[in-house]
Amino acid sequence: MANKVTLEDIVENFCSNFSEGSWQHSGGTTPSNVTYVYLPLLQLSLGVPLIIICLIVLKRFHSGRTKAYFLLRLLALSDLAALIMYVATMLYHWVVAKSLKTDNTYNILKGFSHAGVLWTTWTAVIVGLERCIAVCRPIQSRIFKTRSVVIIIAAIHIFATTLYGCHAAINWTFQSKANDIDVSTNRPELTAFLMNRCSSNNNEVRYLVNSRVRIVLVQIFDIFILATGYIIPIFLLAVVDVQIVRKLRQLQKNGPDKARGAVNSKRATKVVAASVFVHCTCLIPMAALHVITIINSELKNDAFKLIVDALLHLHTILTLPAYCAVGKSFRAALKTFASCAPSAHNSPTNMEGSVTRSSFVSMSTMSSTRGSLKFKLIRRGESKNKECLIKR
Repeated sequence: MANKVTLEDIVENFCSNFSEGSWQHSGGTTPSNVTYVYLPLLQLSLGVPLIIICLIVLKRFHSGRTKAYFLLRLLALSDLAALIMYVATMLYHWVVAKSLKTDNTYNILKGFSHAGVLWTTWTAVIVGLERCIAVCRPIQSRIFKTRSVVIIIAAIHIFATTLYGCHAAINWTFQSKANDIDVSTNRPELTAFLMNRCSSNNNEVRYLVNSRVRIVLVQIFDIFILATGYIIPIFLLAVVDVQIVRKLRQLQKNGPDKARGAVNSKRATKVVAASVFVHCTCLIPMAALHVITIINSELKNDAFKLIVDALLHLHTILTLPAYCAVGKSFRAALKTFASCAPSAHNSPTNMEGSVTRSSFVSMSTMSSTRGSLKFKLIRRGESKNKECLIKR
C-alpha cells in the first residue's frame, strides 16, 4: 500500500502559511531543540541586560524629563515587549505545539511577537524623525510634542497588533467553516485531484479547498506587511539619517570651530551609518523572505526561516544601543553648532545660556529673565552663512 499523503502535506503545497516564522513542517528534518530553546534564550539573556544598561547610561546624560529620554524609554519598552513575546512564542512551540496541527494560542503569540518588531521599527522611525527635526528645523521642533508622540506610537502599536492578529482570525474563521462548504461548487477538478491524493475524507477536501481562499488573503497580508513593516520604515530611516548627516556637515563647514566640528561630524557620520547598517541587516532578509514566499509559497527551508526570524528579532536588541551611540556623537556635535544653528524663521530666538546635555537639543523659543543671555539668529541677505550675535 502506497504511503498516504497527510492533510498537512497537501496544505503545505496549496497554502502559504504565514511566512514570518512559518515553522510548521511537512516531513523532512525538524530543526533541533537548540534552535527553539537556546537561540531565543540567548537573545533574551543578551537583549535584556543590554537594554537596561542603555537606559542607565541614558539617564546619566539626560537631565530631567526631556522628550528625548521619554522617546528612548518608549523605544526600550517596545524592544523588551517584542523580545519577550518572541521568546514566549519559541518556547511555547517547543513545549506545546510540537504537532503539525494549527494551534490558535501559538498563532496569537506569533502575531504579538511580529507585531512587536513592527512596534520597534516604527518607534525607531519616530525617534529618528524627532532627532532630524531638532537638528534641521530647531525652531519647529516644538510641533513634535510629547503628547503627539504618545498618540502616534499608540496608534502604531494598535495597528500592528490588529494587522498581525488578522492572520489568526483568518485561520479560525476558515477552519470553523470548513465543514460548511459545498465541495461540488468549488473547483471540481481540484476536488477530484485532492480526492485522489488524500484519504478520500470529504472533510479534508473541504478544508483544502477552503485553504485556496485563505492563501489569497494571506498573500495580501504579506504584501501589505512587506510595505508597512520593511520597505517604508527602512526608506524613512535612511532618508532621516542621511538628512541629519548632511545637516551636520553643513553646520561643520559654517560653524565657528571647524577643527573640532570636523571630528565630531565625521564621528556622527560613522555612527549614523552603523545605525542604518543595523536596520538594513536585520530587516532586509525578512523582507526578502516575504518576496520569495509571495512568489513561491512552497518554500520549505525551515532552518533559513528560523535564522531570518532570529535576525529579525535581533533588531529589537540592537536598535536602542545604536540610537544611544548616535546620541553621544550628536551631543558633541550639537554643543559646537547649537548656538549658530540656522532657524526656520527670521524672528529673534531666546534660549538659555547653556545647551542641555540631551542628544536631541530643543532649539525652541524659551522665555528668558532679565540678565540672561539672548541669542539672535540673523539672516544676512541670501548668504548661506549664519552668525550668532550675543547681546547682554
